[in-house]
Amino acid sequence: MFKKNNKILAIFLAVFLCLFMMPFGINAKASTDQDYFTYGAGLSEAQLSETERLIGLPQDQDIKRLVVTSEDFLKYTGMNIQDSSLFSSAYISRQSAGSGVHVYINTPDNITQIKDHQYMNAALTAGISDVNIVVGAPIQVTGETALVGVYKALEDAGYTLNKDATKTATDELIVVNEINQNNSNNANFDSEDFSKAIAEIKQQISEIADKDSITIEQITIIINNVLNEFNITISDSDKDALSQWLLDFSKLDIDWNSIGSQLSSLGKVISEKADDIYQWGNESGFFAKLWEAIKAFFDKIFG
Repeated sequence: MFKKNNKILAIFLAVFLCLFMMPFGINAKASTDQDYFTYGAGLSEAQLSETERLIGLPQDQDIKRLVVTSEDFLKYTGMNIQDSSLFSSAYISRQSAGSGVHVYINTPDNITQIKDHQYMNAALTAGISDVNIVVGAPIQVTGETALVGVYKALEDAGYTLNKDATKTATDELIVVNEINQNNSNNANFDSEDFSKAIAEIKQQISEIADKDSITIEQITIIINNVLNEFNITISDSDKDALSQWLLDFSKLDIDWNSIGSQLSSLGKVISEKADDIYQWGNESGFFAKLWEAIKAFFDKIFG
């Protein structure tokens, strides 16, 4: 009952925050590494300010700001896109070793297609670990720019990213998003279960010793077995798109032991996402600061 009441309180406080538009952000850091705010080049000044508020960007911290441009998109994804089309943004905070990848979409109505668990899956594909990512946008967009911003921030911080891996990770978002959209009316399809299945498929591929010998037929067998395990039914064309992407994934020159280890726990992270969000708010002091602000607000009104 206590845990349930805590969640109700969390929801109430979040609603109160939205009503009074109070700009609080994540302050829990387990490392002294530089935090980053990356934002799409298509944002106007007004939209940029609104994005900072929506994400809850801390105003009293040393945060490095980077703009994500069409050149960045081409560099990390191999895709050509105009600056004017780049809107989604991200606040990136490095965490201590073993923390894992955690993604919070602060504007779920505006990130219209990519889910938090899809960002997590793609980040692991790119070789990213131990980071908190808060995503937001002032208008409705799909959300790929935020992931490109994470790539740019980590490379700026001195981390070496495999460009083939970042491209494959972005391709993952595109393929998985298309399959999600194709199955929006499929009663035998659940987005979160599908993300868990993707993580399991990737983990099984990571455990194959001689990845250079993996065939599309082997990958198809793994896909069918795992989808059956999760009671997910998709079309043959969706399976073909997934298998072609996973073949590229299997050829990556990455730390397979690290990837496999983090993928093994990703399903649990996805399942416990609601509790994880509450835990983030509680441990970071977010709710405590919000409560103090609420009290100050009423003290000002009622003396």
